[in-house]
Amino acid sequence: MIRPSVEYVGFHCTEDRREYVLRLRAGEDIRQYTVGIALAAFSSGRVRYQDGPEISFLKLSHELEASGSAPVDADFTVSEDELSAYRTAHPAAKSRLSTPAPQVQRVDGAVVPAPAPGSSPTTSRS
Repeated sequence: MIRPSVEYVGFHCTEDRREYVLRLRAGEDIRQYTVGIALAAFSSGRVRYQDGPEISFLKLSHELEASGSAPVDADFTVSEDELSAYRTAHPAAKSRLSTPAPQVQRVDGAVVPAPAPGSSPTTSRS
């Protein structure tokens, strides 16, 4: 029995969703699938762009398991429940969404942490 493999091909955006293109290879049989995630999920911070390919892969894997073979449908949409399940199963992704990036500044050509609000700025000594 030939074990199928899934390859990430790329993505494109439509008016209301980001569509990830995945290719399933099983021997000589090659099928292409599209898995969409609502753009609103990204813009609201419920999903990070870099998690999109993994979420899409998981969705296609679930569809493959459910059908027992290559699904007939070639287009799938990730539901809100599936996004919530992903965030629950991947707490690191959830915490990165809620943690702001550290503030930095450039001092004498070096990037250093910015002073905390209300503290005095860093000065350089020559």
